[in-house]
This record gives sequence, C-alpha cells and structure tokens, in this order.
Amino acid sequence: MVPDNGSETQNETAKDADTEATGPALDSSGAPTSENFGFYHREGQPSGESVELNEDQIAARKKRNVAIAWSLVAFMVVIFLVTVARLSQNVSS
Repeated sequence: MVPDNGSETQNETAKDADTEATGPALDSSGAPTSENFGFYHREGQPSGESVELNEDQIAARKKRNVAIAWSLVAFMVVIFLVTVARLSQNVSS
C-alpha cells in the first residue's frame, strides 16, 4: 500500500521535529549550521537542580577540605626548606 501525499508529509515533519529536539540544526548538506556549530543549544545552561547534603556529608566535606589545606601547607613548607637548603649550599661553595 502506497501512502498518499498527506501522510508522507506528516511523517517527514515528525522526523524533522525529532531531529531538531535531539541534535543540532543541520543545513541542506547535513553539516551543523554556523549558529550552533558543534554545540547543542542547551549545553552549558543551568538546569536549576541542586543536591541537599545531610550533616554527615557536610562534616565529611569539611574534613576533606581541612586535609587538603594541611597538605598544601606541608607541600609549601617542604618546597621552602628545599629551596633554603639548596641556596645555602650555593652560598657556601
């Protein structure tokens, strides 16, 4: 059975609407248009979603942050001591 022109046009319109909703707009050659080349129109847009942390998760985050801070301080002290030691070797020689 061959569909008439009316149903064929509706199918093409439905296909076009599906591709526009799922991917970037394409020109007649199938390449992305210049206005959204390589990017989807929703990429980088805030969604408004957020996550609520409970008290245990907040406490764990604070402990992690303190551990990272102390690690950075220790690294800076090590770098400072190595620099002082190497400079003192150069001065004595």
